[in-house]
Amino acid sequence: MKYNTQIHVKASGRGAKAKKITGIEPMPGTPPGEEKLLITSNDSRIRLYNMRDKSLECKFKGLENTSSQIRASFR
Repeated sequence: MKYNTQIHVKASGRGAKAKKITGIEPMPGTPPGEEKLLITSNDSRIRLYNMRDKSLECKFKGLENTSSQIRASFR
């Protein structure tokens, strides 16, 4: 992995704080220049970022989990 840029992963809204990242996984089989990253955070959200333009492609929100860390994958 090579440092490329910085992305702020946090809930939108006024006063929202950044949450702890619990998982980072690249999407398998993507062509060069179209890389996507799956980011899991402690706020029970999974975000899919397009690394070409550093944009948030989609966000999934789960039930609140306060007892353990979870991590999403493409399997």
